[in-house]
Amino acid sequence: MDQNLNYSVRDMRAVQYVPSLQRFHNKGRTTSAFLYIIKGKYEYRTAEGRRVAQRGDAVYLPVFSEYSYEIRGAAECIYVEFILEAEVEEGRRRIEPICLAPTVIGGEGEGGALRSLFYEILSRFHTERLTAVGDLYRLISLLLRTLAPAEHTHLGRIAPAVEYIRKNYTERITGERLAALCGISEGHMRRLFAEKLGTSPVGYKNTLAAEAACTLLRLDGMRVGEVAAALGYPDIYTFSQAFKRAIGVSPKKYAEGV
Repeated sequence: MDQNLNYSVRDMRAVQYVPSLQRFHNKGRTTSAFLYIIKGKYEYRTAEGRRVAQRGDAVYLPVFSEYSYEIRGAAECIYVEFILEAEVEEGRRRIEPICLAPTVIGGEGEGGALRSLFYEILSRFHTERLTAVGDLYRLISLLLRTLAPAEHTHLGRIAPAVEYIRKNYTERITGERLAALCGISEGHMRRLFAEKLGTSPVGYKNTLAAEAACTLLRLDGMRVGEVAAALGYPDIYTFSQAFKRAIGVSPKKYAEGV
């Protein structure tokens, strides 16, 4: 996926269902999809190898990909299907996979932001479509972070905290929670953040939110207030201040291309 291109989502639909087939071979998908596993254990086999996903995990299924899967145990899932297009030149677009093979995004069991994101898409799909599309872009952003090379072993003790912020940057996150994940004191955790990343945990969280906001603000019809709500900010003012600190311009000016 070339992040220098402009992307757009179309033909999105979301459904919660119980799979009727325990085994299946897909010879080539015609759409992209995210699958959130409510129940069951899914095993995917591709030319690249084997991947296993279970309750609380999500799976990205790329357009054009070929794979087999087997489900173990009683299964239920949320399925979000869509077409992602890239504008390769003026007037010409192409359907684009984000990656070439099914990819598992690890969740937090039955809780956590990943689960909430899928249920929000499911509930808003018919009534608040723009917000649902915004939530889908958040899923895509999370997938890209999963695909990115590991941040480098230099993260050391704070790697669990960095990963947690990446997955939950739209939620309220406490220093106490991050320190517990790393098994160190809160003061030590904050010092390591400053040393390794040059910012605080809050600064890192705001940077991730600002990056996601940049994508959402360029969506046709997506208002600043809707972006603020989609990213978990309590009001437009708080969002605008955080965005301007991270990006250097206001959300309105960024959306207008100023």
